Amino acid sequence: MNNPQQHEIVQWFYSNPFCTRWLFATYSALSILGGLGLISKQSVYYDFTTVLGQFQFWRVATCFFNYELSISAIFQLYFLYTYSKQLETSPVFLGRTADYLYFLIVTMTFSIVSATVFYNPYLLSQSLIMSIVFLWSRHYKDVNVSFFFSLRFKGAYLPYVLMIYELLSRNGSIPYADIIGFFSAYLYHYLHDIYPSTGGVNYLKTPQFIANFFPAVAATSNSGVYFQPGTARGQPQTTSGYTWGKGRRLGN
Repeated sequence: MNNPQQHEIVQWFYSNPFCTRWLFATYSALSILGGLGLISKQSVYYDFTTVLGQFQFWRVATCFFNYELSISAIFQLYFLYTYSKQLETSPVFLGRTADYLYFLIVTMTFSIVSATVFYNPYLLSQSLIMSIVFLWSRHYKDVNVSFFFSLRFKGAYLPYVLMIYELLSRNGSIPYADIIGFFSAYLYHYLHDIYPSTGGVNYLKTPQFIANFFPAVAATSNSGVYFQPGTARGQPQTTSGYTWGKGRRLGN
């Protein structure tokens, strides 16, 4: 017999845009498996010598997710889901799954390179979240954001507030993963949006083979405004609230 609640959950899952849907599912599943002790951080974290020396290439992808069950992990998942969905269902990437997927690939690649050159953290889940948050903040600079339900500020300041909070919650320990994600997204934003707008070449144009898998489609945003793929019109003004969980060191 079909369970109506299960059917509603499945419907909700597939109602989400493609990239956000699978980011949410992967993050949730790996957090549960890690929390149950079925997956160890030692087998999935990023380590340059292990990746190349032992050919464990899966680590360049698995290091971007969480492997514990905690309040902090739940808040991270909420943050990942909320801002990823807003990007993917807004004029920024509406109807252009290939472009959003390529943004994720590019920023994750920048993060891996940065971690290899400057720092070698165990996990980069916060780097992925910060990349998404940073790009959201560039497109929604004037949206009102509430932090801990009391501090209110414009969306443009959200990445900085989160890094300051992480710095304080770690007792002054530098949040390297957040910084790596911040600059990875900034580099993408500059090369993809700012530099081409001044007449420069767009060096981060989505490869055709990715576009072939996810062809652009005409779509209607949540605000009811029709958008043509590849264009970006005025963003709707929305208010986002978030309560950040207890910070933790990567690899602990």
